[in-house]
Amino acid sequence: VGMTPEEVAQAFDPGWQSERARARNDGVGLGLAIVKSLVESNGGRVRMESRPGEGTSVTIALPCA
Repeated sequence: VGMTPEEVAQAFDPGWQSERARARNDGVGLGLAIVKSLVESNGGRVRMESRPGEGTSVTIALPCA
């Protein structure tokens, strides 16, 4: 469903959940924080793009060995 710029800015914060996720009791808000930590600890980066009503894209880039 997409997120607002304010939601995107918080999406990687541990424990943060959108209003929609909280209303559904969907998860605990740790997934993206864990992903970001794992990717960055391996020298990679995570990027998120989102538009309300259109959807969200999360891109993970890891260095080649």
